[in-house]
Amino acid sequence: MAGNSPEEIKKVKNAFLIVALILAACTLLTVAVAVVPQLDFGAHGFSTADAVIGLAIATFKASCVALIFMHLKFGKWEKPVILWSFFGSLFFAAVMIGLIALADFNPITFKGVLPYGSDLPETQVEKAYDTSVHTLETEHE
Repeated sequence: MAGNSPEEIKKVKNAFLIVALILAACTLLTVAVAVVPQLDFGAHGFSTADAVIGLAIATFKASCVALIFMHLKFGKWEKPVILWSFFGSLFFAAVMIGLIALADFNPITFKGVLPYGSDLPETQVEKAYDTSVHTLETEHE
């Protein structure tokens, strides 16, 4: 962070004030996009375009907070630690989302048991069920 000289303190104070004004303006912009009909992008009401605009504004605001108020702009040794933590978290989240996406491509099934919501015709489902029940009954005899 800044040293103790009056010039450096004034410089950091001005940066804090500028960021505070930017955050206030972005908050007003977010509210305006949500409320003012002329700023309603996409379909009437809340749409994908509105969500993208809102997330872009929120990302910009979070970046301002991280850079100034969390001292990422001024920090020396904290910056690499925070960056490694941030990108490590992004990598972990991407891996978890990838694992969830893989479940759609290779669902877990058990031999002889149809998955819930099967697309087979009802007669085949009943036939498979009867076969599995019969198999269970003969195993217990």
